[in-house]
Amino acid sequence: AATKGKWGIANQGISGNRILSDGMGDSALARLDRDILALPGIKYMIVFEGVNDLGIGFGAPRNGPVPMSALPNPRIDLEQMLAGYRQLIERAHARGIKVIGATIAPYKGATYWSEAGEKVREGINAEIRSGKLFDGMIDFDKAFADPANQQQMRPGYHMGDHLHGTDAGYEAIAKSIDLKLFR
Repeated sequence: AATKGKWGIANQGISGNRILSDGMGDSALARLDRDILALPGIKYMIVFEGVNDLGIGFGAPRNGPVPMSALPNPRIDLEQMLAGYRQLIERAHARGIKVIGATIAPYKGATYWSEAGEKVREGINAEIRSGKLFDGMIDFDKAFADPANQQQMRPGYHMGDHLHGTDAGYEAIAKSIDLKLFR
């Protein structure tokens, strides 16, 4: 009997993770081989990374479980971020994996939001939406955004921190995923 319709998902998300720098665990670039490429049968990879690169790189220092001042805090720019995405894509493509890019969700109101970080986020999202970077695109920015202020998450879609989703927020992004991307 065929196994049509049976899928497995390996969620390798790490809260606070970044593409370019270590900090809350290894960077996405450093852990790609171990966490994704070493897994058997991977056909698709969704990349939903980048907000922490922007917030930690551009935002005001803050205290928390791990103070931002304790993390490597390089000043990054749009081209460095895009180069990081390209490295993830090239390494996955070398293993025959299609890479789906998710736009970076709005985060205005989060403790580490800044206008400079927002400008880079908008540039990244424009590049993702262009269809020139990834094999496919999911618009989590649009799914999470507050219609009254596109730079922040819709009320009820974040946990009060303007950064992490609620069940309603995650349901909205789940519904935004076109499953035709995975055929």
